[in-house]
Amino acid sequence: GRSAVGRRLGRVNLAGNPFGDDGAAALAAEPGFAGVWELVLSSDRQAYQNCVHANGAAALARSPHLTGVRSLSLADHYVGDAGLAELVRSPNAAALV
Repeated sequence: GRSAVGRRLGRVNLAGNPFGDDGAAALAAEPGFAGVWELVLSSDRQAYQNCVHANGAAALARSPHLTGVRSLSLADHYVGDAGLAELVRSPNAAALV
């Protein structure tokens, strides 16, 4: 079932936080985000090394806990073609708006 924390959160705005690929992977692995339907991870001018790249995008795309996400913002990150391909291939991509 969905986590009580995730059900309460619904919308999560982590814009401007320097978490990079490791942070994206940690977020993707966290069952507490199971109820989140809007996830904002915009970089807001973070340094390149603090941004999400292809590996972080892949972790988000493959997450079994982020299946309810309908709106995902990775604005100003460096996911590149490989990261975008992972997001598009995600079984959850059809639900994104």
